[in-house]
Amino acid sequence: MQLTPPGKPPVILEIAYRYYDFGTAQGGTDVVAGGGASTPVQGLTFHNTDQVLSVSLRIPLTRY
Repeated sequence: MQLTPPGKPPVILEIAYRYYDFGTAQGGTDVVAGGGASTPVQGLTFHNTDQVLSVSLRIPLTRY
């Protein structure tokens, strides 16, 4: 969105939202709960996501 009137040097405001889904991370060692009498439990498991909101103000150095 241009913030200055037409004919003036442009000043542009940009807003962006990004969502990233990096998948599931698994690792660690298998731990046996209950002294070996039960099934193994995985040591590390998590789902990794991220959200980014960016706001920028563009002021060109040269005018075309």
